[in-house]
Amino acid sequence: MMYDSVLNNLERARHSSDIVERLGLSDNAYYLATIHRPANTDSRVNLSNIFNAFGELDLPVVMPLHPRTKKYLKQYGINPSTNIKIIDPVGYLDMLRLLSGARKLITDSGGMQKEAFFTQTPCVTVRDSTEWVETVELQANVLVKPIADDIVSIVHRQLQADFSKSPYGDGKAAEKIVQEVLRYLDT
Repeated sequence: MMYDSVLNNLERARHSSDIVERLGLSDNAYYLATIHRPANTDSRVNLSNIFNAFGELDLPVVMPLHPRTKKYLKQYGINPSTNIKIIDPVGYLDMLRLLSGARKLITDSGGMQKEAFFTQTPCVTVRDSTEWVETVELQANVLVKPIADDIVSIVHRQLQADFSKSPYGDGKAAEKIVQEVLRYLDT
């Protein structure tokens, strides 16, 4: 169903959301970042490393800021670099638009890794493991520890992603479910 949702809303997001333009950006000329997991935010060292890495990247980093991350940035006194565009959390269509236009996603979110695959956006996951190993196997996603130099190196690396595979189905799960429900109701 997640794939269905992205497929059904991606064009709508591209046509109705003007968030990329409002932020003064253009497609493929920024990174999108979402960091919110306790392993990254609740550690001063990890969060500092992540934000130091973002400050060293070659493109602006757009970051809809999660409340947990905001709390710890303030608590630790971390001042994000000027190339990090901190924005308030955004709605689904704006997030899809940001994701589909980004050169890469840098995240620790499970769901965003899959949505990046669906939008054919290469992903760098700041975690030791992922629920979505197929994204790593298809080279669309790379895992990295929260070490600044490692993050910068991997973000700048060209990924050889294979988006031709479809490990999550054909995007028609909702139609199939409705057909089965109707078939069941007819009996």
